[in-house]
Amino acid sequence: MIVYEDYHFGDPQEISLYHIREFSHFAHLHRSYELLRLKSGKLMATVDGRDFLMKPGDLILILPYEIHSYTNLEEAECQVNVFSPDYIEEFHKMTAKKALDCPVFHLEDQVFSHMEKHLFIDSSKPLYCKSCLYYIAARLLDESGLSPRKTPASDLLHQILIYVQEHYLDQSSCSPAACCLQQPWQEGVLLSSPIRSWTLVRAHIA
Repeated sequence: MIVYEDYHFGDPQEISLYHIREFSHFAHLHRSYELLRLKSGKLMATVDGRDFLMKPGDLILILPYEIHSYTNLEEAECQVNVFSPDYIEEFHKMTAKKALDCPVFHLEDQVFSHMEKHLFIDSSKPLYCKSCLYYIAARLLDESGLSPRKTPASDLLHQILIYVQEHYLDQSSCSPAACCLQQPWQEGVLLSSPIRSWTLVRAHIA
């Protein structure tokens, strides 16, 4: 099952911070970015079907609409920052419809010690937070590389969400969407502007 988290839609300047012990989370996706750091324990992160074993000190950046889940392997304690795409707007444009080859990375202790407060503890100073997030984005572009995002053609949920992402400011009928996705649709149904209140739950067929 895949859950679309509409409460992480990513309004301008929106940011949510979490500190969770014994962390596991089912497969889900959202429009916001998600930055997670494993403080201690062992954690398996799964991103669009790819598994990444994380060790203490590792971070992972989840891009918008990537299906991701986490499995607690051993007392995983995590810090999580879910933030709006406008925090790193240039990076967002550069990575549209792409995936990071390896979204897991590691920051030197001295570097992270200067960033931890603004990334995971106190979000009251957005400019500091933006500067830290842009540093992380630049590091990832240097260290990881990008590839076209591989979304199965059969995954209609993914296709709908990508279409909505690109057209959510428009007010148009669902006919163009259905045509684009090669799906039948009844005339007269309207896409809300912006679409943000859907809760989509769908069985995931491997």
